[in-house]
Amino acid sequence: MPLNYSSDVDFIDQSLSFMIEVEADNESEFALRKSEFIDTNKVEDMLASLTVPAIGKVCKVGVWKADIYNKLKTAFGVDRCIGFDCYDYLDNGDDSVTIGDFRTIHSNHNQDIALFWNGLGGWDTNTSSKQVGLDYAYSNLVSGGYYIDLMYLEGHPSLDAYPNFVDVSNDLFRIYRMA
Repeated sequence: MPLNYSSDVDFIDQSLSFMIEVEADNESEFALRKSEFIDTNKVEDMLASLTVPAIGKVCKVGVWKADIYNKLKTAFGVDRCIGFDCYDYLDNGDDSVTIGDFRTIHSNHNQDIALFWNGLGGWDTNTSSKQVGLDYAYSNLVSGGYYIDLMYLEGHPSLDAYPNFVDVSNDLFRIYRMA
């Protein structure tokens, strides 16, 4: 059954493997822009510009095919990185990736986080998942840690509810540093 882009139901609740359909939809903004981040050094350049605390894990939720997750592992080391996804897109037995709906498993994984990348889909298509990711990051980021999301994703909530975040975003990445 095709994803309903106009539904208020999160994509994850329409299909656990929703990214397969999103990737196949050549008209989706994700499909049109993914190579901008995967096939370039924009992620690496952005990461190199950050002073990431030495304490805490580097967390990528929404690992999908691990393109960005592998960039994080290269930048920060395999042992420091943890990943989460609702579906095992990798099917390679990567023990650093926990499979499950982050909305229900996040509280079992509270720990110090130095960098949190919220790859749980779009704010307009996976609102509840994205919100849980943002709240988890806010509760677990160490001082000086970073929350990262893609700037082109519309519907990001106001920072008013997150007074300890300092906005250090650029034109491609929404980046908040924990005070």
